[in-house]
Amino acid sequence: VTLRLTNAAGPAIAFDATYNAGTRTITIDPTAVLPSSSVIYVAIGGIEDNSDNAISPNPTSITFTTGDTQPPVAVFSPLN
Repeated sequence: VTLRLTNAAGPAIAFDATYNAGTRTITIDPTAVLPSSSVIYVAIGGIEDNSDNAISPNPTSITFTTGDTQPPVAVFSPLN
């Protein structure tokens, strides 16, 4: 599993991953809060079907955009 900022060449994002064999689910848990309004790249390689055939493309990847987590700032002009 690869987790990076922006794309495959972006800086790595530290995470912990677990696999639940019963549900066949990988859980990716970043060790820090993801940056606000940013594209995150996730790639998973070495995936095989029930007959041990590699799934193509390898690695399989997806991107998503995080939400805006920054609180709004009110600016008044003029100040008085």
